[in-house]
Amino acid sequence: MKKDNVYGKCESAARAMLVDDYYKVIRNPYFNTILNIVKTATVVNMPFNQCFMEEINSKHPDVTPEFVAAVLMIHKGKIPVKKKIDHYSIQDEPVSGWDEYFYNICRNAARNSKCLSRRIGAILVNDNKGIFATGYNGPPTGIVRCDYRDDLDAEQGVCPRRTLRYKSGEGLEICIAAHAEANTINMCARDGFKAQGATMYMTCGVPCKECMIKIIQVKIKELVLTSMDAYDDVSVWLLKNSNVKVRLYDFI
Repeated sequence: MKKDNVYGKCESAARAMLVDDYYKVIRNPYFNTILNIVKTATVVNMPFNQCFMEEINSKHPDVTPEFVAAVLMIHKGKIPVKKKIDHYSIQDEPVSGWDEYFYNICRNAARNSKCLSRRIGAILVNDNKGIFATGYNGPPTGIVRCDYRDDLDAEQGVCPRRTLRYKSGEGLEICIAAHAEANTINMCARDGFKAQGATMYMTCGVPCKECMIKIIQVKIKELVLTSMDAYDDVSVWLLKNSNVKVRLYDFI
């Protein structure tokens, strides 16, 4: 979705709205409706201008440009956060156990992902509960993000596969990102650690076929997942016919 003066005028207000109360935005009864409209507009490269807002207001007169801009920021992962630090003690609730502890670390790894499609994190943990490798999906070290590539007609802030109107799972031949699971294993090789016998925690379901092959080959003993959803039947077959154990996080 192209930005123009309408976006520029309400971008700061939308940012303030998200900083003030992010959850109030996503709990708004119009959120899912506007999010679907924004997703469609992004795919067809529709400009965020007065005509776009008039079209929305014709069906949803109570929706403001600031709210639409806030939804657009959430869709693109550009969510401002209050930088408020308590130097004495954090105020968060204690974690329920090791699974939630490792899941939180996976989530923070995923936040560093530069992927414009989805952000995934993974870590490797030994039998002593020690983390010795972390990873997230994205392009190789030193390689520009997809929307800055000079070999594609890419729009900044949008996955090139979406710009080219590929459906989810299509056009992967132009993707330059490695998956979080593969990058975590690569970090082991780079830093001289063995992944054999480790447990891999991640923020996703069953890994893809290519990552599953790597997981089996380096003899990771267990996967801890957020769901049993899978990319394809082959990865499920590999998992069932390997010695890799699998389970969901115990707090889900």
